Amino acid sequence: MNYTEEYIEQLEKIMASLRVELRREKRKIEKLQERVAEGDKLIAALKASISEIAAPVGKLAVRTDSLTTFFKLTDEELAALAPAPEKPKPSPAEDFEIADGVLKKYVGKGGNVVIPDGVTSIGNNAFAWCKSLTSITIPNSVTRIGDWAFAWRKSLTSITIPDSVTSIGKDAFFGCLL
Repeated sequence: MNYTEEYIEQLEKIMASLRVELRREKRKIEKLQERVAEGDKLIAALKASISEIAAPVGKLAVRTDSLTTFFKLTDEELAALAPAPEKPKPSPAEDFEIADGVLKKYVGKGGNVVIPDGVTSIGNNAFAWCKSLTSITIPNSVTRIGDWAFAWRKSLTSITIPDSVTSIGKDAFFGCLL
């Protein structure tokens, strides 16, 4: 046997070995593809059976038809799951007497009041007649709150004042229990 024949014989052995290895790797790939397909089916079934997702402090609860699973989450993960806060809807326009951007008087029923965008000032005693005011949201367009604007509104428990407000009048919140 000459050198060329030996070399060819070695190459054939190497090629045969590579073919065997290739068949093994193909089988591994096929098995992995089967497992991925099974996982996809499981995920689809799980998604279809989820009846509730809740995020109590520090964990995520996923409830399906048959079980509840808890996952521990970081603060960043919890924040990402939290729904964006809803912007409060403005109260009906007929609830306000507004002239030249000044809210002169609130004549609505009270409760949770959202002042409309475009109001630049809340006038003196503007909410004096509202006995059942529980919360007020002031838009960024407001720069001034007048004297006694919310005075004696004892039912007022929450107020959102934006950074745009640069002037708050005398006794604007006098007698409030905030």
